[in-house]
Amino acid sequence: MRRLQEQLRSGAFQFEKQFVVKLPRPRKPDRLILVASLRDRLVHRAILTVLNGDSGLGLAGVPLVQEVLDFPYSVGGIEGIDKGIALVADELRAGAAYYLNADIKDFFPHLPRDRVRNELLVATKDEALIQLIDAALKLSIANVRDLSKDDLARLPGDCSGVPQGSALSMLFGNLALREFDHLMQGRGIRCIRYVDDFILLGPSEAKARAAFRSAQTYLSGLGLTTYEPGDGSGKASAGRTADGIAFLGCQISGSLITPGRAARASLLADVDSALEEARGRIAKALRAGSGRDRGNGATEAMLTVARTVKGWGEAFAFCNADVVRRQLDRDIADRVDRFQLWVERKISGLDTDQRMRALGVTRLKDLKHKPLVLSDRLLKWSGMPRQAT
Repeated sequence: MRRLQEQLRSGAFQFEKQFVVKLPRPRKPDRLILVASLRDRLVHRAILTVLNGDSGLGLAGVPLVQEVLDFPYSVGGIEGIDKGIALVADELRAGAAYYLNADIKDFFPHLPRDRVRNELLVATKDEALIQLIDAALKLSIANVRDLSKDDLARLPGDCSGVPQGSALSMLFGNLALREFDHLMQGRGIRCIRYVDDFILLGPSEAKARAAFRSAQTYLSGLGLTTYEPGDGSGKASAGRTADGIAFLGCQISGSLITPGRAARASLLADVDSALEEARGRIAKALRAGSGRDRGNGATEAMLTVARTVKGWGEAFAFCNADVVRRQLDRDIADRVDRFQLWVERKISGLDTDQRMRALGVTRLKDLKHKPLVLSDRLLKWSGMPRQAT
């Protein structure tokens, strides 16, 4: 940390190349996430802290950024999904009768980075800080050979866009849409935005669609476009609020809030994947007959499933549909029961060593013996040759 501080103060610090990680998505192109080194992520986070402010560190933050952080109807990158859903539920209680929600297409690769950058320069009057931010957001890929031409075309350009995965990406996205957030309020319309996903709630279809046209006009001025209800993308929808709303992975039907169908399917798919991978590893270990080749066993598979379910459940803990939770619990229990029956059949008749290895319990006899070796410091001090004891 001291070395980083010295390099930053002297202007000698340079960011390293990033790795692009592809996250598969069903029926859609892979999501491309840029992963920086740990040292670079520390600097990204420090920049964000300076811009946001931190009373505990005596940092007041930048007023322009504070304005974004204080605006209550933009939650992505500031607060969690639950806050966005709470805002929607509050508008429904207030009588919103019609909704229209949509995603902004390819938001992060195409947001007006230079415009945001120049606004920050005016707000901070700190050229050195802005140059450091420029360097932080500059695209420099270590594994470019692993990427296709299509992949490269979907990454940020020289003058627009920010890399997904950076601690600064959400802030730049919110700064880019700061005026949008304010302009879309009023005239009987409430606009709630979570990064590139926004929903318009109002008293009638006419007002909601008029607001949507205004949103499209404003966004086009930034070089951005949106998906539209009925375009087949599944990224936009509209209708009477009484018929239910799908937003931020949730289904909102009156006072009932449930995890959406896609979110529930994703949980079960993750459980299936963990158990199927465990089956493959256990079968391989039993064929190999060696504890050193055992991989993760049934016990570790159960831990993986437990972590998956716990993480998903905590993410949707604000949902109040108990019947959905109980059904998911039954579905998961059924999968676990079938996995355990499969394991029991596999280990039936095996000796103790094979059973324990299949279950993922380390056998001490399988651990490689490590001979005692004299300390390198002693050998260097005495000039003695290395020998095992």
